[in-house]
Amino acid sequence: MKRFLLLTLPMCILQSNITHAQSVLEPCREYPLSEYYQGIEKRVDVAAGAEYQIALTTIPSFFPESAVRLVDSEIYYVKFKPSLWATGNSHMDFVSPKINIKVYHSPISQENASKIVRIYSAAISSVREQDDAGGLDGTSYYFRTPEAGCGSAWSPEPETDNAILVQLLELLAKHATLSRPQEMKRSEGAISKMIEKIEAR
Repeated sequence: MKRFLLLTLPMCILQSNITHAQSVLEPCREYPLSEYYQGIEKRVDVAAGAEYQIALTTIPSFFPESAVRLVDSEIYYVKFKPSLWATGNSHMDFVSPKINIKVYHSPISQENASKIVRIYSAAISSVREQDDAGGLDGTSYYFRTPEAGCGSAWSPEPETDNAILVQLLELLAKHATLSRPQEMKRSEGAISKMIEKIEAR
């Protein structure tokens, strides 16, 4: 029993540290300074407009990039195909290659739009350096607002604060693809519930 406790205690401490690290966003460091990241954002600017309240960018290790933007009370979802990283590496150029981009957009209530801006702005304003954040393979998330700046997360563990921010991002992306009134109404209801969950944490 003592040996079992000695073996499991370090794992428990490690898991606790990881969960704690993912309770706040990291500073964005190189984002969006590199040519690769600039290539993503310039293409999203063209697709969704450079003026936005929030910009949420998803960069998986092995799949194409995507982005969500809130422009006034309109949600835009921009999908890259193929990946800019894969295409740019093959050309040694992230600026010139032509990338197919699919753009979806759908309106959202002004009340929810304002709450979403407050949620991400508050998270970004609380960024903190973490020793054990990031990794080799996974998904990087970048959250930005013009006022608060930029915060990032890497493959957050389920039910951590950062994971909840990612879940909201995913709901917004799905909402942007909808056009039928009933579907949009149900989607907005799911977004409202997620907002309430975040505000109650």
